[in-house]
Amino acid sequence: MANNKPPLWVILTPIVRPAAGGAAIYADLLASALAQRSRDVVLISEQFPGAPAREQTAFSGGGQVTIERVLPFRAGRDRIELRAAFDYARSAIMLAAQVCAPIEQRMREADGAVCLVHSSLIYRPTPLVAALNRLKRRLNQRLSLIYDVRDPLAGRRQSGAFNRADYVIASSKAVQAHLAALLDGRAPIHLPIPFEAPAPISAERAAEAALRHNLRPGAFVFSPNGISRRKGHGALRDGVLLARSEGLDVTLAVAGRRRDWSALDESAAQSGGLRYLGSIPHEEVLSLMSVARLVAIPSPVEAPSRAALEAVTIGASLLAPPVEEFRTCSAQIAASCTRETLAKAIAAAPFPPVRDYDFSRHALDVIATRYIELEPGPAPRRRA
Repeated sequence: MANNKPPLWVILTPIVRPAAGGAAIYADLLASALAQRSRDVVLISEQFPGAPAREQTAFSGGGQVTIERVLPFRAGRDRIELRAAFDYARSAIMLAAQVCAPIEQRMREADGAVCLVHSSLIYRPTPLVAALNRLKRRLNQRLSLIYDVRDPLAGRRQSGAFNRADYVIASSKAVQAHLAALLDGRAPIHLPIPFEAPAPISAERAAEAALRHNLRPGAFVFSPNGISRRKGHGALRDGVLLARSEGLDVTLAVAGRRRDWSALDESAAQSGGLRYLGSIPHEEVLSLMSVARLVAIPSPVEAPSRAALEAVTIGASLLAPPVEEFRTCSAQIAASCTRETLAKAIAAAPFPPVRDYDFSRHALDVIATRYIELEPGPAPRRRA
């Protein structure tokens, strides 16, 4: 006899609140929306300084969100490669061990379960994939295994995991097209990221944030993507330096992780062309966006990122990623991710606010409903 309680949701995410970043906000929004629809949700992620290892929140809709911060904290750290590899391996083993327990222990109370995996967790070799495959074989139709893919970085190495899953979700049309080539005759599901507009930023608060970081409003380019090669940091840094060499008084301010810091970044910082801010609170990110000469998110591997959507909602001057969702509105698009192209865009900034982006595709109620349709149950499963 089936239980009356809806399926349990277990979401594996690289970061969770209070960490800043799109993955953390996405997990929090989705978990809250599911809990308001009477689902119990377990978020498994890394530890965060000052945050409890376990945190529970009950929702008026009848569900509960439990955050399990069990993995080693790695966000934003500078470390030698050997230590980084050790911590990654330790995290992967712990995650593989942790993921099965909350599902199998609590399945007796729920009518099935869903395991939603942020795809970045399997981009490197990991025992997590084998653990999930074993869990899927044991639970069979009582478990929906879903990979949520946010960028086109997945390749043939991940195709085996994707093809054993019940569903593969793509956050943008570009990612959907990329994934289609990796799946054996199955269509990935296009599900945009859920999004809620942030609270308005006052001019006073924005000015205070710029002052705290020794930045002059209108005289800096802001990047919320950290020091990351794959997100175009090198080209953006060099574009700012080229603009400076041509007489423009501008600095690149970068918030986020410091993954790929190099001697070129050190040189740019010493010359005043680069200021690394570290991982700063989300409200601070929004404040700096609102007074930047340009919010630059030029990387072609981006989906319509949360940072870009936030820049639109607060009326910031935005250089948007070259993806279809932004090409259909009045946003200024990064024609290419080269220093010359970016230097021209920086010189042409600021750009007018984008007023015609279609946010209806990101409505939280709609997105949550579509996720719930992927739950296991007696009805035939939708695959596209």
